[in-house]
Amino acid sequence: MNRPVVAYETIKIDADVNMRYSCCKDYGYFVPAHWHDSLEVLYILDGETTSSMEQRTYTLTKDDFIIIDSNVIHSTCCQSFSHFLIIQIPYQFLKTHIPDIDYMHFKNVCSSVDTTSSGQKSPETTLPDASVLSDIRRILDELTQLWNTKPEGYRLKYYSHIFDLLYIMMTNFKVDITQTEYHQSEKYMERLTSVMSYVKEHYQEEISLQDITDYLALNPSYFARFFKKYMGMTFTEYLCTIRLRRIYEDVISTDLPIQTILERNGFTNYKLFMRLFRQTYGCTPSQKRKEIAITNRNHPL
Repeated sequence: MNRPVVAYETIKIDADVNMRYSCCKDYGYFVPAHWHDSLEVLYILDGETTSSMEQRTYTLTKDDFIIIDSNVIHSTCCQSFSHFLIIQIPYQFLKTHIPDIDYMHFKNVCSSVDTTSSGQKSPETTLPDASVLSDIRRILDELTQLWNTKPEGYRLKYYSHIFDLLYIMMTNFKVDITQTEYHQSEKYMERLTSVMSYVKEHYQEEISLQDITDYLALNPSYFARFFKKYMGMTFTEYLCTIRLRRIYEDVISTDLPIQTILERNGFTNYKLFMRLFRQTYGCTPSQKRKEIAITNRNHPL
């Protein structure tokens, strides 16, 4: 079967292992709701990161991990500092070694419960039992050490760890799906891909709900319900997060006045912008500029 390409986030591939594999340090970041055609593993080595998916939020600190299935919509945020291992195993790799991958999905796995008001873990997110938790942490620790040393022939050892991890996912977290469910999921993800592509191209302009529904040839009421169901937010809220991310990039990389940055990124409501920026990054844009400047002097990436 030729699987449609529905990836939204661009994946940075490590040519040595043909998938994303790196240890990263970030001093405040926000990645809006997105998905990709890869199984993603995030392992916190130091600091703190929050990850949101399926309308649940998970706070990850040192030694915590989260494993997110392909095509699951999620976002990540770090208000201060985070040092983490990230691995993204592409669909083609999974398909080569798990031929039936199209008719199954993996439960999302996290080493901590969500921090939403209910305090209960999502039925779609599994907290591993102690032995599985220990096995996954051991694999991730060894992958981190491998990244730091990269001895001769490390690729062979890397793949052995990846296969160990996939075996754990297959034996503990696999859920079979029907052909009908598969095609329905692909249909919805393709529609969302069209939405993301439109926003990426036009976010600097004034975009209304009518504009996007005209583009998709969908009824506005139906689209609003559909988008809220699968993205966990309204289309307007999503549009704000995309603009906010672009504004943040301009704030930390240019000396332009904040009002100019807002205008060039299509954000016209200054009060709303300030509230969202504080909620997301824990400070004002001016404070973030000072914080980044100090961080870059003391801890160059």
